[in-house]
Amino acid sequence: MPVKLPVYILTLADAAERRQPLVDALDEMGIPFTLWHGVEGRRGLPADYAHMIDRAAARKKLRREMGDGEFACALSHHLIYRDIVEKSHPLALVLEDDARITPDLRNFLAQLDRDDFDLVLLDHQNARIIENERLQFPSGQIAYRVIVQPYLTSAYIVTRQGAVALVEGSLPITAPADWPFDISHLRTYAIDPRMVRQQGGSLPSYLNHERPNQPLRRVRPPAARFLTAAYWRKKFRKLRSRRIS
Repeated sequence: MPVKLPVYILTLADAAERRQPLVDALDEMGIPFTLWHGVEGRRGLPADYAHMIDRAAARKKLRREMGDGEFACALSHHLIYRDIVEKSHPLALVLEDDARITPDLRNFLAQLDRDDFDLVLLDHQNARIIENERLQFPSGQIAYRVIVQPYLTSAYIVTRQGAVALVEGSLPITAPADWPFDISHLRTYAIDPRMVRQQGGSLPSYLNHERPNQPLRRVRPPAARFLTAAYWRKKFRKLRSRRIS
């Protein structure tokens, strides 16, 4: 059974060696893909993208300067969301070029027959889920509803409606690429166990040199949050959740 949904590999033009293991694995599984060359920010962000970012808001949010490479990575994901919307893809898989896929990915994609979600995370970090809110896929995998904001954009399936929400919520860019807003507010699910892992230490990071070496002082949230119903709803749901990554 062929894989019909489009597969984007987010990479840079000169990153052939970095993406080669992923390209080889997809070729071996017979999964077609498109190389999506992201925005190049290592030598400064191109002026064409200046209207899509807000450096002052990023500085206020992060309490540090956000590097051009970080802006470029977030912009690259945004442009993929836009392409999915413009081409009206019902579903699409996005992989960063350091993703390492497991053999069961092909069967999962080939049998994928539902789109009653906005995002399904195939890789994730700090994902907390609700056990009784789940999606069962024909290939046997189970994805659970995410209850708090997770990390990693290394591998995810997004529907067109999810891409629309991400496009509308992305701009201006004020934070790195681990999601432009709290995606637990969307219909976001996390696969457990994960079918994709982000390659660690052996690959150089494009962004680490732009980030501060020391952790910044944590800012205490305002006490007024305890008076909101939204805070206590989230607190209650978190108490009922389970961490899977």
